[in-house]
Amino acid sequence: MTQVLIYEHPLSERIRNFLRTQHLFDQARYRIDHCYSSWDPKDCVATLVTLLQLIDRTDLKSELLKEFERQINTFQRLSKTPSIPQETLGQVLLDCEKAQSGLRELNGIISHIKDHPIVQSVQQRLSLHGGICAFDLPLFHYWLHQPISNLQPQLKLWLTSLQPLENALQFLLHLIRTSQHFKSEVATDGFFQQNLDPQFGCQLVRIQLPHSIGIYPEISASKHRVNVRFVAIDGDNKKGQSPTGNVGFELACCAI
Repeated sequence: MTQVLIYEHPLSERIRNFLRTQHLFDQARYRIDHCYSSWDPKDCVATLVTLLQLIDRTDLKSELLKEFERQINTFQRLSKTPSIPQETLGQVLLDCEKAQSGLRELNGIISHIKDHPIVQSVQQRLSLHGGICAFDLPLFHYWLHQPISNLQPQLKLWLTSLQPLENALQFLLHLIRTSQHFKSEVATDGFFQQNLDPQFGCQLVRIQLPHSIGIYPEISASKHRVNVRFVAIDGDNKKGQSPTGNVGFELACCAI
C-alpha cells in the first residue's frame, strides 16, 4: 500500500499552538507506552515538562475555552437552519459542551503536577543544554533507576490528569481537519497558488502526497491566499530543485 503523507500549515498563532501541544501529547504518550530503560522515562518527563510550559505560556486552557464558546454559538445558530441534519449537529454540540465542561474542571490539576519535586527539578534545568544530567539532578537520577514498573504508573497518572485538555484539543482539531474534503489540484512546474475568501477564515491548510514521489511542499498562506512550492528530494535526502512539469496533489483548506 502506498504511504501517504499529510503536511499541515496553520494560519494563526492559536492553531499553531494547538498543533504543537497535540504533538507533545502524542510524544509523551508514546514515551510512556515504550518504557524499556531509564532513558525512556527521562525523555517522557522532559516532554511532559515542555508540554506544561507550553500550556502555561500560551494560556492554552483559556484559548480552547474561547474557541469552544465560538463554536457552540455557531452551532446553535446553525440549529435553526432546517437543511442541516439536526441529529448530527446536535451530537457535535453536545460533544463541544462536554469538552468545554472537562476543561473547566482542570483548575488546580496542572499546578499539582508542576509542584511535584521531580517535575520541578527538571523544569529548573531543562532550558540548559544537557541540564538534566545525573550530576545536576541527583533526585531525578535516583528516581529514574527504579524499576520501570514503578515509574510507569506515575507517568501515566500525570498524563491522565491532563486528559480533559488533551481530549478537548483532539476533538477541536478533528473538527477543523474534517471540515473540508481533500480536492485534487495541479501545481504547474511545481508551483501552486489559490486565492482564499477572507470571510471563510481558513484555519489550516492540509496537503496530501504519496511519500514515494520524493517531493515535499513548502507552504505559505494568509487569509487571502495560499502558495505552495513543491521541492524534490535528491539522493542524499537533501533539498533539491522544484520539479519540472506538473505535480498532482490533494488540498484541503479547513475552517470551522
